[in-house]
Amino acid sequence: MQFTRQVLAAAAALTLAAGAAQADPLVLNEGFEVGATLTGWFQADGTQFKAQAGSDDSYLAADFNNAVAGGTINNWLVTPDVELGRGGGILSFWTRAVIDAGFSDNLSVRFSDTGSSLIDDYTDVLVNITGVSGEWTQYTANFGTTFGHGRVAFVYNGAADTANYLGLDSVSITAVPEPAGYGLVALALAGLALTTRRRQQRG
Repeated sequence: MQFTRQVLAAAAALTLAAGAAQADPLVLNEGFEVGATLTGWFQADGTQFKAQAGSDDSYLAADFNNAVAGGTINNWLVTPDVELGRGGGILSFWTRAVIDAGFSDNLSVRFSDTGSSLIDDYTDVLVNITGVSGEWTQYTANFGTTFGHGRVAFVYNGAADTANYLGLDSVSITAVPEPAGYGLVALALAGLALTTRRRQQRG
């Protein structure tokens, strides 16, 4: 009976450890509910299409006016420097475009682990979308476990003559402290194994 209690206690410890691993902190959550004044990006008015979540106009937009006729669009939207945790981080965002014959919109998402705002530091390409969909589509990217902190850049790019209108909504970055959680699991398993060996020796 006592051994059964030890197993249940270890199982409870495993459950708590798993809960710790799953309780990933949200370090950035932006739904663009408040009007934004950003160079090259503007608060949508909901006439082209409605937001992915929230009020109709609660998303950021960019369009062909980012460059002159015959020019090239290269419009960067950069997040603050965020802490990603020992297990890396997960980026999630939604994007959509207006689809008209002969026009398309491109979006690249890059990462800098220096926390810099210099374009040359964004060497890690997380997502690259050529021809954004005409429906709200979610994209996710895992930062892996090598980056302790950094910034994410959304880059609206392409030829101004063939670009149209792009929306960005529901951007979130979640830190993943999984290694610490796994460490707790390992400790719980070690405790269970030690208890089992002691029971066997006494028997």
